[in-house]
Amino acid sequence: MDFATRRRSQGGLFEGLYRVIMRRNSVYVTFVIVGAFLGERAVDYGVHRLWEYNNVGALSRKDLGMIVISLRT
Repeated sequence: MDFATRRRSQGGLFEGLYRVIMRRNSVYVTFVIVGAFLGERAVDYGVHRLWEYNNVGALSRKDLGMIVISLRT
């Protein structure tokens, strides 16, 4: 049995993932929902870090409001 025949009979990485994740509808739906939630958290974290990196030393509206309030007292 050569390598190509063995590989076809065992299936590849994507075929294995397909069998594990998409075999049942409940597992697939859970995978999609959890993946969307974790993906959203990762994008939100990345954008927040990028925003903070690009705005180092800049005053925000929140900071300006605190300065105005402290000047009034």
